[in-house]
Amino acid sequence: MNNTFHSVYTVNKRWIEKIFWMNVKPSQLFSSAMFPVVLFSLAWLLQAAWAKLICVLAGLGLIVFFLVQVKKYAKSGFDSFSEPFGGLSEYQIETTIENDEIKYTLKHEGECLRTTSVSLAKCTQFTRYKEIIAAKETNTENIVYFCGPSSRLQELVVFLEDQGLTQKSAKKNTLGELASIGIIVISFVLAIYSFFPSNTDVVRYLDAWQKQGAYTSETNWTRNSLSELDSQVSSVWTNGDTMYQIEQLEEKDGNRQIVVSSYTDGKEKRIHLDVKGNVKQIEENEMPQWKFFLDPIICPSEDAFLIDSSDTLERNPYFSWKKDGNKVVAMLEDPDRFASYRVGKEEDSYTEEQLNSMDTIERMNLHYSGRIKPDHVDFAFVIQDKRIVEIAFDELVQITYPKAVEETAGTTRIHDLSVSSSVQEQVEALFEKPLRHGDVIDLPWNE
Repeated sequence: MNNTFHSVYTVNKRWIEKIFWMNVKPSQLFSSAMFPVVLFSLAWLLQAAWAKLICVLAGLGLIVFFLVQVKKYAKSGFDSFSEPFGGLSEYQIETTIENDEIKYTLKHEGECLRTTSVSLAKCTQFTRYKEIIAAKETNTENIVYFCGPSSRLQELVVFLEDQGLTQKSAKKNTLGELASIGIIVISFVLAIYSFFPSNTDVVRYLDAWQKQGAYTSETNWTRNSLSELDSQVSSVWTNGDTMYQIEQLEEKDGNRQIVVSSYTDGKEKRIHLDVKGNVKQIEENEMPQWKFFLDPIICPSEDAFLIDSSDTLERNPYFSWKKDGNKVVAMLEDPDRFASYRVGKEEDSYTEEQLNSMDTIERMNLHYSGRIKPDHVDFAFVIQDKRIVEIAFDELVQITYPKAVEETAGTTRIHDLSVSSSVQEQVEALFEKPLRHGDVIDLPWNE
């Protein structure tokens, strides 16, 4: 190669943008990328769809804002450059290196507007960035740019190295750009993915029953040390703004009882009856709507679920959740955290008066999660028509103080509402009149 280089390239706002991306530091780019990444990550972690959407839109808005600012920077820079020459939209720069002199000629449609020159000897290092070579003058902030075809730029690289200039790698800039774009894309994909429920998210299959508005569940226990219940048949339905429920409970000794309930405006009213229709107890409770509707399904398998701080049902994270054909299988994988969780549930089952009456040793044992030793806790949810139709549960938990074993195993089957419209009307009518303990109610639906 002879000691000359010649090229002609166009200068416009797009050229200024290329210069900007060449000079921005990877640390600056990475720190700017972290703002949308944090928002996309929040969208992935949050549960509420509206909160996810706000985070995603805010993250995209930040990216658009940043790109708009780059466009504004390029426009401002180009306007400052072109103002002395009449503010034209683009120019041509003819670059020539000859005899240690770098000559720049600014042209527009062949007309020479300005010529400047720089001594190549003032430059000690250069960087090649895609189709641009930038050589920096020593002890100044001035940068000399060269453009041209790739083959010609490669010849220029050899020429500059022959002149004693050191090539500074641009890999750091490129890797910084790729890393920043990569984490933004990955976090955005995760945020969007979080809008689509996992095929192991059994909560959405329960939601399908809520959308239908009615069902009947039948639970039969093969082992049950937690209560005297042996079987339970529950029917739930919605009529306008009110939900109703019939529970027929059979205990291990053969005794039977019936509970009819209504729910409206956040309040549940429960009427406990014996098989002869005698009112044994009347209760009123406050609870979320989903809990009243789904409780007959959830209650036998409650350890498979957690209720978060916003009173929303979610899968228990201490379990592994896997899809197996038309089943979702959940198996306990974090016994220690599960044990702590069970202790918390047990403490919540005591009244404040009961807790205050405990001695120090009893309170210590109550808070000591190590006394609960889960042997195994397994659930299998059968999915059909995008709804849970069967839940098999099997739990064995040993409690060292007081020494006991909690066993529960059985099956809950869920199907369409199996009570007639006349029975529904009879149950609904019970809540239209005042009832007291000892009243006798005809139970035609149980004949």
